[in-house]
Amino acid sequence: MEQLIIVWDPEQSICDWMLLDHNGNRQGPVNRDCPLEGLPVDAGNRPALWLLPGIYAPAVSAHIPARGRDKILRALPFALEESFASDPEALFFALPANLQGPRQQAVAVERSLLEKGLAALQEQGLKVQHIVPDYLALPWKPGQWTILADAGMLYVRHGAATGFTMESSLGWPMLAERFEATAEEERPASMRYLRGREPYGPEPQLEALHADPEPYAEGLLGVVPQGLAAPPAIDLRQGPYSLRKEWLPQLRPWFPAAAALGLVILLGLTAFGVSWYQASRARGALAQQIRTRYQQILPQAGWQDESTARHEIEALLQRQGGNASHSGLLALLATVAQATRDNSAIRIESMNYQNSQLELHVHAPTVAALDGLRGQLGKAGARTSVRSANQTSSGVEGSLMINAGGGGP
Repeated sequence: MEQLIIVWDPEQSICDWMLLDHNGNRQGPVNRDCPLEGLPVDAGNRPALWLLPGIYAPAVSAHIPARGRDKILRALPFALEESFASDPEALFFALPANLQGPRQQAVAVERSLLEKGLAALQEQGLKVQHIVPDYLALPWKPGQWTILADAGMLYVRHGAATGFTMESSLGWPMLAERFEATAEEERPASMRYLRGREPYGPEPQLEALHADPEPYAEGLLGVVPQGLAAPPAIDLRQGPYSLRKEWLPQLRPWFPAAAALGLVILLGLTAFGVSWYQASRARGALAQQIRTRYQQILPQAGWQDESTARHEIEALLQRQGGNASHSGLLALLATVAQATRDNSAIRIESMNYQNSQLELHVHAPTVAALDGLRGQLGKAGARTSVRSANQTSSGVEGSLMINAGGGGP
């Protein structure tokens, strides 16, 4: 999906922007000095990355041995209290995704400025997914500092999450001072010097700055596709400014409906579970009674399974001249199983088989349910009558007499 890259000073009304395709390559021209209202009409359909000028978002560091992001964020304003003219409590500190060592790196920005900028961009319908200080959009690798001189500004990235942006007249002396203050063993092996649009400012003679300048006619936006090939080292879209914090107020009106839907689903699953459990108990009770009757009829035979038991009893009845398919015990039990399979509210308590008649003792929720079972057995070909029906506190205790062949009244 295309991504909108916007370079914008929230104290100004104009911006520079371009589009990157799904591979991170620039698509179309770089657009400069455009009013926010002049962004493409479909800009809101693309995720946007706001490159915030580094003069508003300096990189800072402090020695904080505490572990955990929350503890570090609480300690940073006090550790850096003397580094800022404004109240540190008015600053928002963003941390890298990966915290390393007691020396904590961060980016500081005034909360009011960040909120003002976000509100203005969102007013234009932009979906700002990332906010990155512009100097952290430069390409970087360990052992190398990256410098971009572009249109009177100097952008420097001298670490994974460190760097600065200044007017070139001040930035070049700051770079030289930063280089000289760096311990010999920590100095970069090389500096990559990128040249954008003039003026470049007074370039110092640094021993590591010996490579030929690389021309980038489009300046900062020409370099960005390289710098954003990897995820930003620090994204200001975190903490109170994370996307999740913005979505929650929009989703909150839906919480009651979602809770109600969840309750309905839970009740449905509970009812299904209860029905399944009751049906399982009924099937288990029926299976146990089949096994008991089988052992009464064939006490010498060992139990294997219901299918084998059915065949053995059918064979015995056939030898005795009986008609197993219509009047046998197994046929009656199969009819009962079929009639009760889809009615988990009816529970079989016991049964007694004598003289080709099966007496069934059941528990039903109502008399109508008991009579419904009688009707289902009749439709299945078993002549059935209700012998008794006694109302109890939990339902109806009933007795059915079942004869094979011909539906009963």
